[in-house]
Amino acid sequence: PPGVPFLAFSAPVLEIAFGSAPNTDAFTLGTSFTLSSTAPAINPPTDAVTLQIGTFSITIPAGSFTKNHLGDFILTAVINGVTLEAVIEPTGTLRYAFQARGVNASFTGTTNTVYVTLAIGGDSGATSGTAGTAPSVTAATSH
Repeated sequence: PPGVPFLAFSAPVLEIAFGSAPNTDAFTLGTSFTLSSTAPAINPPTDAVTLQIGTFSITIPAGSFTKNHLGDFILTAVINGVTLEAVIEPTGTLRYAFQARGVNASFTGTTNTVYVTLAIGGDSGATSGTAGTAPSVTAATSH
């Protein structure tokens, strides 16, 4: 991935639900990452954020995240037809959690093992894992 690599990056939560028609797949992702002490600070309200899960990739334009009263960065948007909810939560010094849910995505060609890449401004990380799968979009979005 481009930029300064995360010191640590993991994606312990990854679920993909394949829809019955093109562009009807859904996902739930939960990650945690630690910035390197030499990396530039992240500022989600002014940084572009790029997420790749398997064959699916989406870039959230700079200016899309807003900071709430708890200090979390929140996004609810439709980007390229994908309905996306995402949260970037500070969890400690240089540590963050990134969670995202999306519907109307396309995971065509994605197989297990799934590679996940996250880039926020000039910082990025990559990891891989096995995705849990659900038989339909309804199953993935009902919890």
